[in-house]
Amino acid sequence: MVDSLVTLERSLIFIKPDHTKFADKIFSELDSYGSRIANAKVDSVPISLIEAHYFPHKGKSFFGYMTGSYVGRSIVLAVYQGENIIYNLMQVIGETDPSKAHAHTIRARYSDDSMEKAIKEQRPVRNVIHRSDSLEEALREINVWQEFLNQ
Repeated sequence: MVDSLVTLERSLIFIKPDHTKFADKIFSELDSYGSRIANAKVDSVPISLIEAHYFPHKGKSFFGYMTGSYVGRSIVLAVYQGENIIYNLMQVIGETDPSKAHAHTIRARYSDDSMEKAIKEQRPVRNVIHRSDSLEEALREINVWQEFLNQ
């Protein structure tokens, strides 16, 4: 008999400033995909943390207006854990560009924005929610927000 080991992954999720009023509803939906092991509300996002979070994009044309759009505003953080959680959350949350996301996904249902409009207006796309793209990014992002997650 062979024992199968299940590896539980973690992913950082946060509801972005324009959509925090939907946090409870969105998290309720995500709870069926994994265990929420930590969550916190950040009432006023510090520039240092949002810049650290989006560090992989530093130097790109959108970095300044993307990070600036969070400063002093609220987000709601959560860490989810589960088998294949990165992939599962990717499926339910949808494409980064809400206009290209499948109709059943969170981004398609809660946003009518598009990457095209955001680029034209030089602002971040209002795509409702952030999710970790990989296991490595999840670990890095969870470390960035650790001080809020431990409260």
